[in-house]
Amino acid sequence: QKLFELLCLEGAQAGLSWITILRKREGYRLLFDNFDAKKIAQYDETKIQALLQDTRIVRNKLKVNAFVGNAKAYLNILASGTSFSAPQVAGAVALLAQAFPNLTATEIVEILLDTATDTGDTGADAINGRGILNLTAAFNPSGTTTLAGTGNVLQLADDALVGSAASGDAVSGQRLSTIVLDRFGRAFNYELTGQLRSALVAPKLRGAVQQRGRSLSSGGENVSFAFRVGGGPRAAGLNWSSELQLSSADAKRAEVLAGRVAAKVAPDLELGIAYREGAGGLVAQLQGQSRPAFRLAGTAIGDEGFAQTSNLSLALRRKLGPWGLSVSAESGEAWLGNTRRAQGVDQREREKHSTLALGLALDRNFGRTEAALGLT
Repeated sequence: QKLFELLCLEGAQAGLSWITILRKREGYRLLFDNFDAKKIAQYDETKIQALLQDTRIVRNKLKVNAFVGNAKAYLNILASGTSFSAPQVAGAVALLAQAFPNLTATEIVEILLDTATDTGDTGADAINGRGILNLTAAFNPSGTTTLAGTGNVLQLADDALVGSAASGDAVSGQRLSTIVLDRFGRAFNYELTGQLRSALVAPKLRGAVQQRGRSLSSGGENVSFAFRVGGGPRAAGLNWSSELQLSSADAKRAEVLAGRVAAKVAPDLELGIAYREGAGGLVAQLQGQSRPAFRLAGTAIGDEGFAQTSNLSLALRRKLGPWGLSVSAESGEAWLGNTRRAQGVDQREREKHSTLALGLALDRNFGRTEAALGLT
């Protein structure tokens, strides 16, 4: 009956705006016996003339007569044993088959049933109940979506790309589209522009005004050490892996935030171990370079282009005549350039992933010139 009402009102709306018909909807229901097809099919010329005098409906004789004709056709369809919704369902099946030739008949039926709007009343069909076709939902991706040609899952509600610090704001304002497949293998052109997120700006000099704590260092000919002792929960600064700089999330009150120890274990062999400091600073010390143990800001040397922290690093240097050969290893964490939306939830912290770096360096002095060649 609701479908019959919609069909009639569609005819009344022809040439007019929908708001005009919706404002008269209650009038139509009252005057046309709540769209009871059996009653409408019995309307005679006297009834039709009375309807044409009532301002609660659109007083167009062709449209009013169409209501009576629709009712008679509707009753004929029901009398033949055919569902009134059959033409609509058949049309929807044809549209899906034309748009997605890869679908089987079973898959088309499954899509229409899964995307239909449930009207709640099971009626005569206790299994599927009654529903209204929703072609908009039927033509949208269904189930898990994957990146075409890769099989990689791409959640349409999640961020697709997070820029790195090196990319600056290049990600913002860019247009990016791709092809995704749903669980039925249907291909959709998908716009990713709204799922691109630029990296956070790394405030390199923040430590100059925010770091708290004390730097301690001492040493002799064979052993040296340096430590950073925090004086508050924000003593460590930012997420940098250069000389003894740490993540503020790891800083705690009155705690050793970073440390480095270097020792000469043999006349031609030196060993260095560092906690929360990158291997680069260790290697530089073993090579005899004059670098401060603690910095307020990172340097361009060793900047990988993304935020990272170092957990533990180890360096070993052996003298081979006038040459020095250094081997280093470092474990730590790399941080995404920004927080991201994953599984439909905005994350409050940036994701971290474990990193491992191995390095090899060769150095030599040529008079007053120091030269070094390294690979990491």
